[in-house]
Amino acid sequence: MSIGRRSLIVGMAGIGGGLGAARPDQHYEPPAGGQAIPGPRAVVRARTVIIFGTGPTAGLFAYSPTPGPNKLIASITGQGGTDPYGNATLAGVTNYQVISGTGTAVQLATAGVNFYRSAAALSGPWVPLGSIIDGQWQEPTGVNGLNLQVGTGAAQFQIATNGSQITETVPLSQTANVNAPVLSVENFFSGPSQAAVAITSQTAGDRSLSVKVAGDTNARCQMQSTGTLDFGSGSAAPDTHIYRSGVHTLASATTAFDKGLGVAETWQVPTFANGWANAASGANLQYRLLSAPFNTMQWVGRVVVPVGFAAGQGINVAVPSNYQPVHPQPVLAVNLTNGGLVRFQMGTGGVLLYESGATVAGDIIDIQCGAAIVSLDA
Repeated sequence: MSIGRRSLIVGMAGIGGGLGAARPDQHYEPPAGGQAIPGPRAVVRARTVIIFGTGPTAGLFAYSPTPGPNKLIASITGQGGTDPYGNATLAGVTNYQVISGTGTAVQLATAGVNFYRSAAALSGPWVPLGSIIDGQWQEPTGVNGLNLQVGTGAAQFQIATNGSQITETVPLSQTANVNAPVLSVENFFSGPSQAAVAITSQTAGDRSLSVKVAGDTNARCQMQSTGTLDFGSGSAAPDTHIYRSGVHTLASATTAFDKGLGVAETWQVPTFANGWANAASGANLQYRLLSAPFNTMQWVGRVVVPVGFAAGQGINVAVPSNYQPVHPQPVLAVNLTNGGLVRFQMGTGGVLLYESGATVAGDIIDIQCGAAIVSLDA
């Protein structure tokens, strides 16, 4: 009986183990127990890589520089959870980074691209920042505020969620004077039904928009959700306010003007001093700010001269500071009892002072509208 050469070679290989181990690309099943492919290989080439199974650890996980906690840089897995090193993973194709101890993740999912942040590096939990779906940015459910801050470094989007606040820095900055705004919003549609920038607050009186100078501790100008504008120095709380007090009417503290019709402020009632009082007939003594001429006020009314009056005597308690002139202003009046001219003076302290006139106690003096307009800044 003769033995062929081919059969002899095969037999010798089987007996002496002459053939080497199968190459990695010749394995149809992975090594048992998740063993690593032996040898210090820097590059592995294959025509097809099949990863299968269920659970959070079934998938592809990439690490840098070595596998371990907070070293995960990418994952492809059908189920989110935790990898073998304690990194919190997200389902789908996901990229991970750790910046100054804060984890970020960008997830490619079925609906779109999702963005996440974790305060505890890659150990989670992942908090959603938002998503890009069909080319549009969408905020996650539960977001109740979005604030854009533009500073000397970079712009910050602050997103307040139910129970936490996330600050996302985006590259919106101006490092050189390029004679252009840091942020510009342009609506390419004519006559839109909605505003180009819309701010919706949850409660009336919430701060909706504020303006500061670098180093300020308070806003110099801020808008409330009611539409009220607050103004201040920047070093203290706002002290000046403009708001809507009625139809066509803007008000500020004790002043109010009808912007649409140009009507002056409603009349204010002073408190008398030193025995002066209203006359029995005619208009009572009153004052108001005027819409025109600019920065002026007006007195009107009839008063009775008291016993013991004297030159330089005040007839009222001081009016508020926004009715007080920078310098003393003359106010003319007529003595209705004898027809003589009477002189008053509006002092810088807000008191109307009696100056002179052919007057005796009991005379009725009429402070005339046209002659009693006081400039507040002259």
